[in-house]
Amino acid sequence: MKRQVLPILIVTNLALGATLAWLWLTPQGQLRDVHWQAPAAKEADFASGLPPKPQVAPIENARLMALLDRPLFALMRRPPTPPPPPPVPPPVDVLSAARLSAVYAGTGGGGVVLNVAGKSRKLRLNENVDGWTLQAIDGRSATFAA
Repeated sequence: MKRQVLPILIVTNLALGATLAWLWLTPQGQLRDVHWQAPAAKEADFASGLPPKPQVAPIENARLMALLDRPLFALMRRPPTPPPPPPVPPPVDVLSAARLSAVYAGTGGGGVVLNVAGKSRKLRLNENVDGWTLQAIDGRSATFAA
């Protein structure tokens, strides 16, 4: 096997040497590109490296006059009055969507089971739920007061 590798290496080296001779030598046998030539000069453009100038927006005369009427560091300068607060929405009545699930009575009084917003709550007489008080239980009905 060693005898077969040696001729392959010799042929490869001869091929590489021929390729280098073809790249370096002209058909007349002289070296190619021996003399250095300076590249053509380019003119420098420094303005292209600068950022563009910002656009200046025109100032409205009314805003300028308002600024002159109220100097920045004057003692009389006050911020403008804030807008009025938005109206307060009315409170949500939780019991409008409540459902009476059960009524019970016991020795200590009675009570009800309410389903409010998907949750069951147990209330005794005179207990409070979101501002409403259970005042009376009569059969299958319950009376609440605000």
